[in-house]
Amino acid sequence: MSPAYANPGDTNALGLDAPTFTGLLATDVLTVSLDGTTTFFDGTNVLTGRTLADDVISVELLLIFGGEDGTENPGLSNDNVDANDKAFLTSFPYLASPW
Repeated sequence: MSPAYANPGDTNALGLDAPTFTGLLATDVLTVSLDGTTTFFDGTNVLTGRTLADDVISVELLLIFGGEDGTENPGLSNDNVDANDKAFLTSFPYLASPW
């Protein structure tokens, strides 16, 4: 089996088995920490909220393919899109206008 595919008993960077991990990423609910760091993933805090600048796809790829310590399968662990094509606005609604 290719190292990119986890065995059912394997754990990922969060220490979760495959069914639990899949359920966590597949839900439409984003847990928000009211008394801690708000981040999608910063190496310590995971899924405690999200800022507009969080690189959600790269984080999910890292959590899925990076293995227990985040270093496995480096070619699959990053989408290599490191910035938006337009800067965020400094006031509401914060997102740049469409092209």
